[in-house]
Amino acid sequence: MQRFITGLAALALGLTVAASTAHAQFNSPFKGKQFKGNLMTTYDACTAPDTMTDDSVPACATISRTDTDCGYGGGQGKVQLKTQTVGNYDARLKLVTLDTGCEGKVLDFVGVVRRTGHYCGGSICTIQDTTFQFGSCTVSRGVCKFGGQFTWPGGPAQGNTEFKDIYVMDNATHVRVFDIGLVKSAQ
Repeated sequence: MQRFITGLAALALGLTVAASTAHAQFNSPFKGKQFKGNLMTTYDACTAPDTMTDDSVPACATISRTDTDCGYGGGQGKVQLKTQTVGNYDARLKLVTLDTGCEGKVLDFVGVVRRTGHYCGGSICTIQDTTFQFGSCTVSRGVCKFGGQFTWPGGPAQGNTEFKDIYVMDNATHVRVFDIGLVKSAQ
């Protein structure tokens, strides 16, 4: 009987180690079915600093919007991505109070993702970073909105989807107009 119990304990320990090893290889959070973000005006990178921030970080005194025509006229933009069922995702994107330079433009909502999960014949793999368009809209009366379902590149299997970038691009010029970000206004 002692050998039997020792054998069961060794088997349980072996299964625990195997499960721990598998878990360490593919470590996913328990929850993460929704993503929300704000869309900010996109500015050109500071490539030739000529000033310093208050905490001594190099900066450029002259700022330049990436798209000089299209921006906010006091409005805001939001993006919400949500899991619906396995393989189906829902996107809700809305830009409001856009300035007149945006009127009539077709804006594309673009994502760059890296997916890790059960995507390769049931085996765990990491998919190469993929850029794809998951929606678009035409600006009319200062508003551009999109809502609908889409599927991520790589298929509907289970796993993580890392956002490497999300942005809004002018369909005609391929210039970035809005990026995901934060804003702190003076109050």
